[in-house]
Amino acid sequence: MIKTKQQNSGFILKLDGDSQIKEVIFNSSREKIRFDSQNFSKFIDPGSLKKYFSILKEVREKEVVFGREINLQLGEKTESYIFIVLNNLAEESILIAANQTEGIIKYYEELMKINNSHVNNLRRSIKDKIEQEKPLDDEIYNEMSRLNNELVNLQRQLNKQNLLLKAEKEKYRITLSSIAEGVITADHDDQIVYLNSKAEEMLGWNLSEARGKECTDIFKIYIEENNENDLEMISDEISKSEEIEISLSELLLEKGEINNQEAILTPKNNNSFPIEFSAASVEENQGKVIIFRDISERKDMETRLRKYASTDLLTEVLNRRAGLDYLQEEMEKAAENEDSLTIIFIDVNDLKLVNDNFGHQEGDELLKKVSDILQHSLRRNDKVVRLGGDEFLLVLPQSDQEAAEKIWLRIRKKFKQASAANDKDYKIAASHGAAEYSPDYQKNLDQLINEADHAMYKEKKRMKSAENLR
Repeated sequence: MIKTKQQNSGFILKLDGDSQIKEVIFNSSREKIRFDSQNFSKFIDPGSLKKYFSILKEVREKEVVFGREINLQLGEKTESYIFIVLNNLAEESILIAANQTEGIIKYYEELMKINNSHVNNLRRSIKDKIEQEKPLDDEIYNEMSRLNNELVNLQRQLNKQNLLLKAEKEKYRITLSSIAEGVITADHDDQIVYLNSKAEEMLGWNLSEARGKECTDIFKIYIEENNENDLEMISDEISKSEEIEISLSELLLEKGEINNQEAILTPKNNNSFPIEFSAASVEENQGKVIIFRDISERKDMETRLRKYASTDLLTEVLNRRAGLDYLQEEMEKAAENEDSLTIIFIDVNDLKLVNDNFGHQEGDELLKKVSDILQHSLRRNDKVVRLGGDEFLLVLPQSDQEAAEKIWLRIRKKFKQASAANDKDYKIAASHGAAEYSPDYQKNLDQLINEADHAMYKEKKRMKSAENLR
């Protein structure tokens, strides 16, 4: 969809303490609204009246309120305007309003310049009038002098407020530039308004290049489908991925704000990386602010810790605890899907003999060779588990005992090939026993392992008997 640029529209009014319009200082509204000498509250949309009166109360305490949005009822049309309200010394207010949201701080400064220029022009014209014309009487002269003094005081007050606004802007700029997080602001059309230096670095875009572009042209955010925060996902699943793209605007509309959410950020010009982000809507959903940080190092550490917690350090296969957890999960899936599952219990032959004759380092090498052969003989969803010592377990989902025996024949053949290539005086071999979990005969985990263990010892006993007969 092609978006047309919003036309500038705004006005500056002087109001008394009851919101009565005393003067129209400036008016560039598209509709050329006729304010006349009416009460300004008549132009406020009923839904925004409470907010408007709250602003008037606040400005009496703070002298200046800026960046607030109010909906105006202009004929049959309702439109959102940004307000700056200044309180002068004569219990009156200067109200500056505009419909633009982009580059709002810069806009404040421009409005201040317009207003200062207006005050200066009024002051000069009154001063010239006083100097050029002889006052008709003391009363007129005193009134004009009073008005001139009032304008001088107003200008001083505006100068003070300009300095405050400038100081606030500089403080925010320095703060946003120096923090370690990336900061992005976007308007209600999802177009980029601001990037701090960290966001520029992480996204690979300069603010000057990114400003005015839609967020999705600069970056995309993906959340894992099974994320623990259980956020409702907005878009379709991405092909070949367990992550789906989210629409921040729709999510914020529903949730109001997002706090410390983990996700994947994909800039248009850079590689994806994990982030933790928070986001919130600006007043009345007229835009959004996103704060994010790169958590790649933390994620790498978590991955390493998970690996250490679940992996046998010598062979780099699943350790006993993680392996039995995996077996239990697969047994539950098999029961739910009325499918079969088979395990193979493996005992490496003569490990003690290798340790005694060649040293424990050689024994470790034997276990690593066996583990490597097992891993390269299985399907993608099959797992190798080291139960401890010389014992391994193969978990073969969606397999019956016949399929498991075919896998074992392939493994045994590789053992023989490795033995033939081994320059040490021992064979690489193992005994095995298989047990099947099926819908017809469901066993618990201990029963299944004991059955496979018993079958393995039967084979080991037969092999020893055969050797003794030679």
